[in-house]
Amino acid sequence: MLSLTQEELRYLRILIAVTLILGAGVKLFSPQRTHLTDVIKTGAQQIITGKESAIIEEIEQTGNIAPDHVIINEATHADLMACPGIGSITATLIIQERRFGKFFDWRDLDTRVKKISAGKIQALQEAGVRLNR
Repeated sequence: MLSLTQEELRYLRILIAVTLILGAGVKLFSPQRTHLTDVIKTGAQQIITGKESAIIEEIEQTGNIAPDHVIINEATHADLMACPGIGSITATLIIQERRFGKFFDWRDLDTRVKKISAGKIQALQEAGVRLNR
């Protein structure tokens, strides 16, 4: 059995308390981090890390996003152009209409964007393109 004096017991309690406080401090005050799957869409990427640490500083999308990862209400012009049947003009029209409000459903997209036909909407749905998350 372990036998400790009063002074050793006091030091042990202080050591445990300091350890708990430091652990809680690290958890509460650590910098906000994002998981890679939240940042990387798909396609080719280039990951840039700092020279002095293994912390990822920047992720640069170097390829086109896959159509099944495109969300119409959030996509950039380049993301929209990766979708089947959407060219530069249609992508621009979608972005312009999106300024007035997000699209509620596919019928709303069809009504508000004149260059979109039922065939294009069908192709987008088959490719896995979504309107919202």
